Amino acid sequence: MNRTQLEHIIRAASQISGDAEIVVIGSQAVHAQKRKLPEIAFQSVEADVYPRNHRERADLIDIATGELSQFHKTHGYYAHGIGPETAVLSGRVGATHYSDQQPEHGRHDRTLH
Repeated sequence: MNRTQLEHIIRAASQISGDAEIVVIGSQAVHAQKRKLPEIAFQSVEADVYPRNHRERADLIDIATGELSQFHKTHGYYAHGIGPETAVLSGRVGATHYSDQQPEHGRHDRTLH
């Protein structure tokens, strides 16, 4: 997966969950950190995500954009709707938090926290 594909997943997850803040956990979070990445960073077709303010809606993301969904079949990559406890249980360190806010003049920004 590349950065553009990850951003597509973030937009879809935000729309599905009704949450402007999407957290990406795991290997695909590296796309927010660096522009130039080793080839291995592009091998995964899955991003682990959850809505920061509506964690109970992660299942909706999984259903609509998860593995074997129409989204996956159409685009060739997918989102795995998870909970924040996944990062702790798997031993992963850190997460990337995206905030889709509507700033002045109707521009749509994505901010990394």
